[in-house]
Amino acid sequence: MRYWYHQTLMFKGMSQEEIENIYEKYRRFDNVQGGFGIGYSIIKSITDEYNIDVNIESEVNVGTKVTLKW
Repeated sequence: MRYWYHQTLMFKGMSQEEIENIYEKYRRFDNVQGGFGIGYSIIKSITDEYNIDVNIESEVNVGTKVTLKW
């Protein structure tokens, strides 16, 4: 049996290039919000460890949908 969870985030959205580079440690896409750019690299470590598939769909200026399948 497989499970899935998806979260839709309604904010500025991401370009395809940003999605392709999202797991790069210390990568930031803007200077507006705080943080160090390590959040998605941590998520990648956890999802790899537990064999969780991550799918990210996004449209600039519309929003982002993140789906986890395990």
